Amino acid sequence: MALSRTFRNVAWVAALALAAGGPMLVGVGTAGGLPETADAAGAGEPGGTGKPAGTVEPAQTAEPAPDAWPDHSAFDELLQRYVSDAGVDYAAWHANAGDRERLRTYLQTLSAAPVSELQERANARPHALAYWLNLYNAVTLNFVLDGYPTDSIKDLGGMFSSPWKKKLVTVEGTELTLNEIENDIIRPRFREPRIHFALNCAAVSCPPLRAGAYVGESLDQQLEEQTVRFLADPRANRVGDNGRLRLSKIFDWYADDFRDAAGSVAQYVAPYLKDYPVDTDGVRIESNDYDWTLNDAGRAGS
Repeated sequence: MALSRTFRNVAWVAALALAAGGPMLVGVGTAGGLPETADAAGAGEPGGTGKPAGTVEPAQTAEPAPDAWPDHSAFDELLQRYVSDAGVDYAAWHANAGDRERLRTYLQTLSAAPVSELQERANARPHALAYWLNLYNAVTLNFVLDGYPTDSIKDLGGMFSSPWKKKLVTVEGTELTLNEIENDIIRPRFREPRIHFALNCAAVSCPPLRAGAYVGESLDQQLEEQTVRFLADPRANRVGDNGRLRLSKIFDWYADDFRDAAGSVAQYVAPYLKDYPVDTDGVRIESNDYDWTLNDAGRAGS
């Protein structure tokens, strides 16, 4: 029974990847994704429900009209309220029961959306990508808030299951992990390297969470803004005194995505970095250490 269910889930993810002409690439797993050091941090299953904290089930309401993508305005308002350059004000959000419920209600709306049907419609690509980016970030926030206070999202894992491998949300009847949303749906279907600056893993070294939701109508501009912002941060990316590139480990973990887009990692980042050497051939790239401390605004600078 468990094996047949696994095959059904794989087929469903494949169907999402194929929708609107997307290529089928299922089971990417951690290859090119989060490092084994991140995925190795497991998690115990709290409570007696058999579901990890932060799990979101679809609302028991009528599904939205199949010609309308979910409204992201509620999520946008929450992000504007709690996200700043310092990070996420988890303490204030955690203390506000109404806003925690608003986040869960938003996730239930995404969970109930007929995604496969919507993705088949004309000009669906930017709206579909905005949907999956918002879903990933909202699930991450909900998961952290349910486990707050914590020093790191990795601490919400345990010995046998990492946060990114927990079944945290149900979409069209299929339970999904953060790892599956990113590596089995977003990366293979959209092949857009800038998503790495839009997805937020709730860590200090992660590209900063945007203080607003992604929307299909302006998604390209939003992704470009995220890319410029992250690559302009000298703490994460810079040209060293020795002429070598010092880059976030994101460019190592997902190197293939950037090579596919620009030929090499160096050529991808060149237009965004100040004082970049003109010759990108043979340039040495070194990775900065990755800080998994929670991106908690209340602890910024402490």
